Amino acid sequence: MKHIKLFESFLNEAVKITAKIKAPYNTKEEKKAASNFKTVIEGETITVDMVEGHMNEDAIDLTIQFSNEDLIFLERFDGEDRCTIVVGDEEPYDVWGGIGGYAADTIVEELCLTYEGYRKGELN
Repeated sequence: MKHIKLFESFLNEAVKITAKIKAPYNTKEEKKAASNFKTVIEGETITVDMVEGHMNEDAIDLTIQFSNEDLIFLERFDGEDRCTIVVGDEEPYDVWGGIGGYAADTIVEELCLTYEGYRKGELN
């Protein structure tokens, strides 16, 4: 059993982070959130493969790619959020009002939970 846990940990540590993250956001915490995300949807285990873009106090422009190649995008400029989820060949889904409103510690975690909520049918 320990071997499986080590293998899963290794997979989660392989998240590629190319996002430029500046104060007030914390690079280490955002990377930790990406590495720790794991969900099972329709029998498929999904993790984060890549986070790219930038985050700073003036704006956020992030893309997260999941292990199943789904994507979630967040653009935040002038206090306005635009969040879009792309699942396979489906039409992109715009999350009205920004990200899902989960009690998350990081932007990456909030986006991952929003994606998970959408895939599980919890978002309208």
